[in-house]
Amino acid sequence: MGLNTYALTLSLLVGCQAKQIIPYMRVGHSVEYLTSESGHPMYVDEVASDFPWLTFVLTHTSCPWIDEWVSMLWGQPNVYSNIGAYSPSGLDASLVRFTDRLRG
Repeated sequence: MGLNTYALTLSLLVGCQAKQIIPYMRVGHSVEYLTSESGHPMYVDEVASDFPWLTFVLTHTSCPWIDEWVSMLWGQPNVYSNIGAYSPSGLDASLVRFTDRLRG
């Protein structure tokens, strides 16, 4: 992430924290005219560590980085996921195993 982008992101997240706004972030590959690298879930890992009192919601399933996404969700108590756009039959097997473990 470039220095200007990082500074902008920090000021945006500080504002979210001050106003108790929950940022939603798209993770995974991009079908728009953007590079997919920006949707890698591990970029959120560092930010979530820097802002432990701020809740983050990641949308989509982070494909093709599903295992990294699951790992980060286990390790960051302030990061949640939203997979509401997917039918159960369209979910990756590792994601299904992850959600099954949550039920105990």
